[in-house]
Amino acid sequence: MNGRTLVHTLAAAVVVVFLSCKKEENNGGNNEPPAASQNRIRFDSMEVGQVSKYLGLIGEDYFASTNIFRYTTDTLIWEVIGHDANGYLIRESMKYVGANPESPWFGYSKDQVYEFFLNFENDTLRVTEPGQTFLSSRLVGYRTDDWRLPLNDFNNEFLQIEGWKTSLGYCSCRREAYTVDYEQLGATYPRLNILVDNRAIAFDGNGETCVYSKRYGFVRFVLFSPWTQRGEAWNLLP
Repeated sequence: MNGRTLVHTLAAAVVVVFLSCKKEENNGGNNEPPAASQNRIRFDSMEVGQVSKYLGLIGEDYFASTNIFRYTTDTLIWEVIGHDANGYLIRESMKYVGANPESPWFGYSKDQVYEFFLNFENDTLRVTEPGQTFLSSRLVGYRTDDWRLPLNDFNNEFLQIEGWKTSLGYCSCRREAYTVDYEQLGATYPRLNILVDNRAIAFDGNGETCVYSKRYGFVRFVLFSPWTQRGEAWNLLP
């Protein structure tokens, strides 16, 4: 079984929101986050000093038609701290409330700080850690030699994001799709790519779903286990 884990603190008044069988509706609206002014990481114009923060989510029963999930108070932080011939250097850390993260998947590396590079070539994003076969990150990339993300807009299939899943349902496949007017944590994103890559399930690995765009970077990243049907996600804080 692939043991990779997806692994800031919110204000003290943050409430853990329990959402049972709830959908994050694509309502549209005027809440588009001003990414440039808020200095979030942008794949189309990365700069040293940009920071993106992600709120944790735990989902259950991936194969079921229900959508049982809850947000946690665990927060993942990506900071662009340098730029050289290897690309943009990312520092990844995690903050949590209490003695431990809410998810046991994050526990073993709760205080570790990882560093790796993002680099861009021919509208493709690669995440690399020079000299390492296996990438150390709670968000992306188990292997540094095969993790690549197409940055051009996907146009061949439209999907809704429904709770912590997509409207595709379960498949042990790789699918390139898109969504529009997606609302998450009070912000609306006009258009996002969705990359579903569950091919590793055939080898007892985990399934992954990445929701992103050039302008906003990663908006959501989900990893789930086909054995437990339980998943973890990081959701971009606006």
